[in-house]
Amino acid sequence: MTLYRKYRPQVPEDIDQEDTRQAISRIISSKNFAHAYLLIGPRGTGKTSIARILAKAVNCVSEKSVETTSPVIPCGICDACLSIAKGSFLDLFEMDAASNRGIDEIRSIREHVHLAPAVGKKKVYIIDEAHMLTKEAFNALLKTLEEPPEHALFILCTTEPEEILKTVSSRCQIWTFPSASPIDIRHALLRVMKGEKLEINDDVVDEIALRSEGSFRDAIKLLELFLQTGKQTVEGLREVLRSVIVTDRLAFLRSILQGRKADALVCLDAWSREGTDISLLTKDLLTDLRACFLHLSGVKQEKGIEVFARDIPLKTILKLMRVAAAASLEMKETPISVLPLELMIGEWDERTLPFVEEPKVLSVVEGHAPLDLNVISNEWKQVIEKIKPKNHALASVIRSARPIALDKETLTLEVGYAYHKDRLDSPEMRALVEETVAEVMGNHIRLRTSLGRPASQRGEPRPVQSDDLLHLATEIFGGHVVVEKGGGD
Repeated sequence: MTLYRKYRPQVPEDIDQEDTRQAISRIISSKNFAHAYLLIGPRGTGKTSIARILAKAVNCVSEKSVETTSPVIPCGICDACLSIAKGSFLDLFEMDAASNRGIDEIRSIREHVHLAPAVGKKKVYIIDEAHMLTKEAFNALLKTLEEPPEHALFILCTTEPEEILKTVSSRCQIWTFPSASPIDIRHALLRVMKGEKLEINDDVVDEIALRSEGSFRDAIKLLELFLQTGKQTVEGLREVLRSVIVTDRLAFLRSILQGRKADALVCLDAWSREGTDISLLTKDLLTDLRACFLHLSGVKQEKGIEVFARDIPLKTILKLMRVAAAASLEMKETPISVLPLELMIGEWDERTLPFVEEPKVLSVVEGHAPLDLNVISNEWKQVIEKIKPKNHALASVIRSARPIALDKETLTLEVGYAYHKDRLDSPEMRALVEETVAEVMGNHIRLRTSLGRPASQRGEPRPVQSDDLLHLATEIFGGHVVVEKGGGD
């Protein structure tokens, strides 16, 4: 048995989050116990454990429950509580919707729900990952929730409440779980350590609490992996995590900022070959960049960060944060986890000039007219032409856009289609437009987009070039353009 299963909360006192512990006690003690609950929260925060505690509360046969049919704080030691904990209670039905999405399972529940409980006071149905149910299954469940028998209790657990049919969620009492804080997770780890008679350094416990991303389950799994190393140090934990120490990460970031692509790629390749968790590495890099941003904004940070950030302009850090964040999101969709970071390195010098003097925002630059909306509108064709050799598809997008407002350093572009807005709002495209405007007009601006009417509806028809359509189509649908010459009908 894993430590997580062994030490999952069995009674309210075991719950590691104080607010949740108090809330479940209030709910159990309430005279208005609901017939259906929807438990919402991130993975690993104890939703199914709470569901089982509720099942115990309505079926506990301790001395306190003899004189009442209402739920009681479960004792954890009676036959009902013990069999629910073991998963052998005849009136507890658990369904994993992730693997049983069909309507047949829900129909089976509907057929048997009206039968009296076999051994307990109530039948309890726990549906985990409820958002995975099909629409047909939801509709079948809805009919049961509309007229539930008195002896039935439904508990739905989900990480994605927006996927739950509204008519279903409206018939449930909703309970939202927050992510566990490092303090909550430390409490859980200490509870496990006490039960297992373990002695682990405080810095290791703190590191696990920080690394578990608000999940009790992940924290205890990480503790198990750490114990297998036989080491009692943070270094041993890093071996488990396959993480990179902060000094090496900062050296890696510095090589990117200084344009030493080869050094950065060699370092990244070595980490990847060693089995480093690239997703974790990206998160750590974003944490480092955030620390730099906070330091440069006047929030005191560790000495190592202060030394690293000393020569870097704030705007450079912000740009790298944006592209690193975009790389992190792209990792979820690419089969090669390291690829987004490699692309970030390869394309970085097209986004910013590292370690340069902070650019000054001037209203008038020699050779350029004062920056105002009319100037930008008159020069917009030149901006398009400058972008065209850099990114042909982007040039096609902004050709249909128009500058509509200038507020200090922020330029607002009106675009006619949501797809165009999404493209211009991406960090890469926004940076390219901002840099090209600065190149053409001598002024540094920030770009903002606004969804409006297409150019044709604004009374501004524009000639569409065939090569624009081809490049835009290949970007949207993939593939490449092949031009065949000659031949006849």
